[in-house]
Amino acid sequence: MDRLFDGFAESLMVFFLAPWCVGLYYRMRHDADALERVLMTAVIVVNAGADARRYVWVAPTMERRYCLPLVALTIFYVPIGLSISLSG
Repeated sequence: MDRLFDGFAESLMVFFLAPWCVGLYYRMRHDADALERVLMTAVIVVNAGADARRYVWVAPTMERRYCLPLVALTIFYVPIGLSISLSG
């Protein structure tokens, strides 16, 4: 049962990756003001860099708890991506 739940949770995270990317791209390209573009780009670059640095120099395993700040700060791009994907 635990393996089933783990697989299901991983699948949901993979499912929301495409709408997240679409929503982030659309928002940064069309609707965001300059401050949002700078801050979100900085948050994504710093967090991805910190995760990559941890992966290379500390432990070669990717743990989801270290990606939580990135998900928490950018999760509002998922509904934008879903609405764009579903509207056609």
